[in-house]
Amino acid sequence: MFGKPSLLARAAVAAVAACSALVVMFTPSSSSAYVPPDPGCGTLRTCIVNEANWQYTSGGSNRFEHPAGSNCNFYSTQWHDPGATHCANGEWAEAWCMDFAHYVYWGENANLSGLNHLAASAKTYGQTHGTWHSSPIAGDLALWSTHEHVGIVVAVSGTSVEVVSGNWSNQVSRGWFPRSTFDAFAGPVA
Repeated sequence: MFGKPSLLARAAVAAVAACSALVVMFTPSSSSAYVPPDPGCGTLRTCIVNEANWQYTSGGSNRFEHPAGSNCNFYSTQWHDPGATHCANGEWAEAWCMDFAHYVYWGENANLSGLNHLAASAKTYGQTHGTWHSSPIAGDLALWSTHEHVGIVVAVSGTSVEVVSGNWSNQVSRGWFPRSTFDAFAGPVA
């Protein structure tokens, strides 16, 4: 539909994580409505930035955990590790910063091979596709130095990086961070 591969085809494209050997799961939710990317948004990077910002500003209740502090969220309901917890409200719970980034990349038809539910898979993704680099560019996956959090670069100003990320204060959040916060960045691949 709308030039997108079927959900089954997208599930088949989901990668086996190189570092953790865990399979990315795609679990369609009856509450999730697919919205095709805007073909007029421009480059892949621009489309990713627009989608990340849209999820932050207009994502409605999808932006938040239900209830706060539970890790039960919309993005993990779309794909999650087989060990994720099924929540009473029908959503799934796990650390979900990469689930958010994965959702945004998926929504804009970026190649997802090398990504799993772990933040550290951003490095695998960048190394696999030759896009792992030290200077942030809007649309990149930004991997925190701890390798325990990831977000999407939406702006860069000097040595400051603006990132939209899931699972920050129990919601999708946007904030500015010094470049030193991050290990490095992985650019998107079509």
